[in-house]
Amino acid sequence: MLLLTGCGTVGSESESVIEGSLEELLAKVTEGVEPDIMVMETPLTQENFSSYLFIDYVEGSEGLASDAAINAIAHSVVLLRLPEGADAAEIQKEIEENLNPRKWVCVEAESSKVARHGNLILVAMSSKDAVNKAVSNFDALSK
Repeated sequence: MLLLTGCGTVGSESESVIEGSLEELLAKVTEGVEPDIMVMETPLTQENFSSYLFIDYVEGSEGLASDAAINAIAHSVVLLRLPEGADAAEIQKEIEENLNPRKWVCVEAESSKVARHGNLILVAMSSKDAVNKAVSNFDALSK
């Protein structure tokens, strides 16, 4: 595990494929993560992709974000499923290098982590406890 000022890469980088819709998987990843805040889910599109993942749109990918409904709360959990043939390790690295835990301008995420299992990438920015829980839930998907 590499931690650098609250950011880092965690989770297995196995090449296992995690089955299920992004809606189902995001529900499992966010279970118990945001108990005291209202969140809203947003599908990632070519237009909003870089706002959530801090990189250019990846053709053929699909993503879903769960963010705090009030933008004064620094909380974002994003799942990105990459198309077959995409260099998932390189895309994960690019997200890590560009991650901005101050994307909310007035507030900053206490912790940020990027994890990957096969072609599925998790980007979590929130409180330390929420990020750790999301990563733990994400890791449990591959078991």
